[in-house]
Formats: sequence, structure tokens, C-alpha cells
Amino acid sequence: MRPSDNLEPVFLFYYVQTKYFVDIVSGQVRGMLYPAVTDSQIRNTYLPLPPLSEQKRIVARLQEQMREIDRARIACEKQLEAANALLTAYLREVFESKEAKKWERKKLGEMCEIVKGKKPELYDMKPDMDSLPYLTAEVIRCGVEPKWCLKSDKSSVKVNEDEIILIADGSNSGEVFTGYKGVLASTMGKLKIDEGKVVKDYLFFFIRMNFNVLNKPKRGSAIQHLEKDIFYNLYIPLPPIEDQHRIATELKDKMTQVENLKSKILNQQSTLEALPQAILKKAFRGEL
Repeated sequence: MRPSDNLEPVFLFYYVQTKYFVDIVSGQVRGMLYPAVTDSQIRNTYLPLPPLSEQKRIVARLQEQMREIDRARIACEKQLEAANALLTAYLREVFESKEAKKWERKKLGEMCEIVKGKKPELYDMKPDMDSLPYLTAEVIRCGVEPKWCLKSDKSSVKVNEDEIILIADGSNSGEVFTGYKGVLASTMGKLKIDEGKVVKDYLFFFIRMNFNVLNKPKRGSAIQHLEKDIFYNLYIPLPPIEDQHRIATELKDKMTQVENLKSKILNQQSTLEALPQAILKKAFRGEL
């Protein structure tokens, strides 16, 4: 789009980013294989056109406010990084402390076993009231709507809210979760734990701290997989069971605090994401 002499280029640049303009253009899209709008449809779209001096004033004001939003976004990103680092610091404070070096150490393979998921027959909609969601990494990490499978399917690997599940294949392999009920995808696994030796939540936090150790490409492959030999040979410091319960409770409290902090930061980010359109709307109404 080449602006004429009476149209400030950056004024046009901001205008074509407004929801109003995008909605008009999107409503004129034609074609199935190659959806597009024509040049004439763009040229026939109206835009508010104040005098050139006023356009320049609006542009200067918009640029100033957009820079402020960018600075706020960067600040939020740094706060989010700090919040994530805080939980890691809490975990290291426990598992890499001087006290932890005195505890008995055993391999994870002596504490638990990974049970890989399987792909059952899937349905886009719930086939019956007792159906279970099919848990993939995308469903858990991104909130993608799950497919469904029958609870009665005996070939599937089922998981309850109190079990530890982990991503076994993909870019986030080694990441652990709890609090989910459903059927595990073949890229997922759950832990069968010897609870006489290790407390579930204590084990969960230890594995979470070691995500970077477990999240590595498989030898000879560019694709990440959770390698069982690395997992099973990882040593975990083991205080007495009663101390494991106490440590797990303290870490859960700290994790809740961190998650609450992250939620506030994410809400701030959502607000910031909506601000540019609100500012553009005011600008092209002549209210800026």
C-alpha cells in the first residue's frame, strides 16, 4: 500500500492494524483454496483522514503509547522469568542443600516404574457419561480440547488425579504433572511408585527440578524422548519418610505462592495484549 502525499505512511500503518479495518477486509475474503481480497476491495475501503499535521500528531502519540506498552510487556516477561526461577531456587534449596548431601541416595529405578500410555479407540465427542478424556501433552500444557475414550476400554492406560504423569515424547519430555484423570496417550507415561520408599509429592518435586537433565534428544535423534535409562539411573536424596512428607508440604505451599504470582503476571499480560486495539480505536475516533 503506497500512501498519497496527503496520507502519513505510519498513520496508514496503524489504521490497517485496527480491528475495524481487519474485520471489513476479512468479510470480503473470497476463495476456498486460496482465500484473498482484491486490490479494488482494499482501495474502496474508507478511512478517517484528518489534516496531515493532525495525522502526524496522532502518529507521535500512538508511537509513544505503543512504546510504553512494549516496555510493560518486557517488564512482565522478566517478572515471569523471575517467578519461574523462584520455584527452581526453592527446589535446589532442598535437594542440593548441605543437609541433602547427608541423606541416603538411591536410583529412581528403585523407587518407581514408568508405565507408557497406549492409543485406544477415540471419539471427538463423549460417547457416554463414563467416558474419559484422552490426555496428550497439548491437552495438559495448552488446554486443547481432548478427544474421548470409553472407560471400559481395557487396553488403555488410565490415570487418576493423585498419580504423577509425565511427557515421554516431544519437546517437553520429562515434564511432570499431577491432578489429571483420564487415559494416557502413547506419548505420555505415569509412575508406578513404591510408596513405602518415597513420598509421591516429594518424588514429583525432585523430578520437576531435574527437567533439564531428562529433556534431551535421544542419542542419534533430533527428537526429544524421555530415555528410561537416564531416568532410572538418576539418584534421588532420601531423608526419612516423615521428613519427605514435611518437605513436600512446604514445597507445595511455596509452589502455590509462585503459581498465584504467575497468575497475576499473566493477567497483566492479557490486559497489555488488549491495550493496542483500545488505543487504536480511540485514535481513529479522534479521541487521542
